[in-house]
Amino acid sequence: MLIRKKIWYAGAALFLAALLGIAFVMSYLAQPRLYQQALENAQLRADGAAAHVQTVLAQTATLTRSMAALASTLPLSEATFISQFKAVAIRRAGQFW
Repeated sequence: MLIRKKIWYAGAALFLAALLGIAFVMSYLAQPRLYQQALENAQLRADGAAAHVQTVLAQTATLTRSMAALASTLPLSEATFISQFKAVAIRRAGQFW
């Protein structure tokens, strides 16, 4: 066998060995770590979204309690209720937005 063919076979074998080595490292080392990091990042985003929703719900509950207290003290006149409600709603809405 000529030296040229031996060098070509050795190069091809080294290339295949490098590809197999890269595939092994990616499959057994890098991919599980990347997957774990993606899970942790998704959990952090979900926790942040849950905290934001909880804050908005608490603020909305305050507005609802204010409206209920106002409704219980007002007379049953629709015009009076609407005029009082507009002032409370505008004042409270400014806190949310």
